[in-house]
Amino acid sequence: MTPSLSDIRRQVGEMPAVEAVAYLLEVLANVMGDESGPVGDCPDLPLTPSEMVVFRRLYRSEDSFVTQGSLMNALYLNRADPPQEDAMRIMIMKLRHKLPTGFTIEAVWGQGYRLRRAEGAQFSWETRDPAAVGG
Repeated sequence: MTPSLSDIRRQVGEMPAVEAVAYLLEVLANVMGDESGPVGDCPDLPLTPSEMVVFRRLYRSEDSFVTQGSLMNALYLNRADPPQEDAMRIMIMKLRHKLPTGFTIEAVWGQGYRLRRAEGAQFSWETRDPAAVGG
C-alpha cells in the first residue's frame, strides 16, 4: 500500500534532509515498481519482508547511520498504530543474526543504526554482478 501524499509530507518534514531524499527516492521506486537497486531480492538472505525493508535502507546507506525514526517510517508509515520502538530493536537483533560473516549492524547511540563490513567482505549478489554495486 502506497502512503498518502499528506502522510509523506508529514513524515518528510520530520526527517533530516539527507534521509528525506533517500526516503522519497525509495517511495518513488516502490510506486514505479523499480526492483533494479543494488540489493535486488537478496536471494541468499532469509529475510522477512519487514527485515528486507530495513536491510535495504541500511545497505543503501552503508557506513552512514540511519535514524531509528527513518526505519520506523519506512516500515510503518501506513499504520495507524505503529509498534513501539522495541519492535525495531528486536528486528535489528534478528537481522544481525542473519547477516553473513564480515557484516555487522552497529547501534549509533542516540542516532540510529549503521551497516558495516569487514575489509574484503561481500554479499553474494555483489560478486555475481559487480556492475550493480558500482564495481
